[in-house]
Amino acid sequence: YDRAVEDYGAAIRLNPNYADAFNNRGNAYGTKGDYDQAIKDYDQVIRLSPDSALAFNNRGIAYALKGDSKRAVEDYDAAVRLNPNYADAFNNRGGAYDVMGAHDRALEDYEIALRLDPANAVAFFNRGLAYEFKKDFNRAIESYDASIRLSPNNALAFRNRGNVYAAKGDNRRAIEEYNASIRLNPNNALTFYNRGLAYSRGGRYEQALEDYSTAIRLDPELAAAFNNRGDVYYRLGQYDRAIENFGNAVRLQPDYSLALNNRALAFAGAGRYERAVEEYDRAIQRNPQDAGALYNRGLARFYQGQFSAAAQDLAKAEQLTTPDLYRILQLYLAQVRAGVANRSEFPSKTSRFDLQQWPGPIVSMFLSGVLPQAVLDIASDSNAEAWRGKRCETYFYVGQYLLIQGKRSEAVGMFQRAVATGATGFVEYNAARAELARLGENDRR
Repeated sequence: YDRAVEDYGAAIRLNPNYADAFNNRGNAYGTKGDYDQAIKDYDQVIRLSPDSALAFNNRGIAYALKGDSKRAVEDYDAAVRLNPNYADAFNNRGGAYDVMGAHDRALEDYEIALRLDPANAVAFFNRGLAYEFKKDFNRAIESYDASIRLSPNNALAFRNRGNVYAAKGDNRRAIEEYNASIRLNPNNALTFYNRGLAYSRGGRYEQALEDYSTAIRLDPELAAAFNNRGDVYYRLGQYDRAIENFGNAVRLQPDYSLALNNRALAFAGAGRYERAVEEYDRAIQRNPQDAGALYNRGLARFYQGQFSAAAQDLAKAEQLTTPDLYRILQLYLAQVRAGVANRSEFPSKTSRFDLQQWPGPIVSMFLSGVLPQAVLDIASDSNAEAWRGKRCETYFYVGQYLLIQGKRSEAVGMFQRAVATGATGFVEYNAARAELARLGENDRR
């Protein structure tokens, strides 16, 4: 492209009114990523040929790539005024509208582009994106289907169709789409990242780790891949590795709040509660209304046995979020353990929920004295990972129920059973370990 720019420059020196040479040099600059120089050349084309729809379209592309969608739309407007049958200009304007969040306007342009050019695979792809933004997943899939029929080697179309299937909860189909995308382009970090997400959601953690590692190899600056690899290590109970990965994500993006929060969770999982609280302190100093940080600091303080402080944090977090049965229960337990529980407030807060739905049966145990064994009998799920999590939750909360009643040895047995589930990704797993440590008991039954 540098040599191309030199030759177009020579042509322009020989003929300063050579509009095509300015246009072609602008294209070369655009391909090099020098959008300002490209825009200057397209300006010259428009000066020399003010009726050139192509030049307005190309300058619009350069503005779009610079991130100036508003200026891009203005140029695409000019292009379609000059040539009402310019399908690519309508398609490009749709892309700019999508970036601006005007997805309905974008869809209107894609429809015009497809009416003018029914075989425009890019317009079908972009229409799929717009429907995906609008969460109209079935129409998004239809558009990606059409794009792939017209352009069967477009790896991005397979990846995006995979993203839509993942959003619909169909992990198996999503993985098939990512596989197809990777066969076509084995060097796209985001495709491996997305497949890693799908594997992780399905509990296939070893495959998820491989994909996140490949994504990081392909793009060492992809902070989200470090964060998600850390999340998998956390779920596997490998807390030191989790901490290292979350730390790398924060190094790449110092304000990456999710990674900061996750690192604190990993410190808590490793039993380093003071360090976890320090992390949450910093997050809350930056944003005193950070409900997630307040909630997690409350849990860390609960692990430490600082029940009064835990109750204060959990109460503040509750005020900042929509009602959640788990959080209501955890606040109640902290208040009971701190000796400050309002026994009438707990039934009032939980009355709006359907206690037939999980974790309602656990809450009912605290409300009306349902026998622990009856709760244990309820804790089942057809999904193996979800079943382990429910058992872990049940054992922990039954342990709390027994501990509050003064039945220490029985409570210890329940906490040990919670740990034995190996559900390391659950709050209750780490809470059970903390209780056992505080009671001077080991993790094993």
